[in-house]
Amino acid sequence: MAKHIQKMVCITCPRGCQMELEIEDGDLKAVRYNGCTRGLDYAKQEFYDPRRMVTATASVTEGIIKRIPVRTTEPIPVKHINGLLTEIYALRLEAPVEIGTPVIKDFAGTGIDVITTRNLQAQGV
Repeated sequence: MAKHIQKMVCITCPRGCQMELEIEDGDLKAVRYNGCTRGLDYAKQEFYDPRRMVTATASVTEGIIKRIPVRTTEPIPVKHINGLLTEIYALRLEAPVEIGTPVIKDFAGTGIDVITTRNLQAQGV
């Protein structure tokens, strides 16, 4: 049986507990030095299904600026981030654009959308 300890800093609160994860044969067996149950939940999530919010910018034609900020509506599995960024950077939106406009829907079947995070006027308006 392959058993090892992996260190992790919890980011769910300002305490920043320095936790130890006991891993045996690819399975999480124990979490130590977490100061609260949120740390335990965070460690499990990070170990089994790490996710991140993704923020980027997308290209806009006919706008008063050339790029608009976008973000995921919720954290997306880490394994999808590179593909999502490739798709975001390939977007060519047309102004005007309203805040909250979905520009990618249900990315890779995750149920997660990408939306704009600001209003953008068209040139000459």
